[in-house]
Amino acid sequence: MYSPKIREDLIPRLYKMGKAMNKPMTKVVDEILRSFFESTDEGADMAWDDSPFMRSLGKYHKPERGEKINTNYGPAEVLKIEGFEETVEKMERNGVSRDEIDRFTSRVEHFLRDKEKYFECLIQYDDGEYEMIDWSQYLRMTNIKN
Repeated sequence: MYSPKIREDLIPRLYKMGKAMNKPMTKVVDEILRSFFESTDEGADMAWDDSPFMRSLGKYHKPERGEKINTNYGPAEVLKIEGFEETVEKMERNGVSRDEIDRFTSRVEHFLRDKEKYFECLIQYDDGEYEMIDWSQYLRMTNIKN
């Protein structure tokens, strides 16, 4: 059976999601794809928590600048929050193709139903390292049950 290759730039994100979910990356990819196909077949109008993937993220909420979050990699602070429009502008400045931006927009609308809900945030860990995370990573980190 054919096994498609996953783009290299997605592997670190899938790895982190898998660690946060305590699941292998293959299981994470499987759940994402199943959720997508289920919601696009007959359930395209599903609410936020009707899909297994979205339910796994927990309650939706936006971060606040200066917010302290606990991650699997240690404590971190939210330094900057970028919305959908800022993210698209950054993609355009970095030479991302219109087709890729359109696909990104389509994914945001599919999963969040509202572009205003999309965000990325720059976080800084206590060891001084920085990381840019998206809405799903943030929700996973802040909704972890300790």
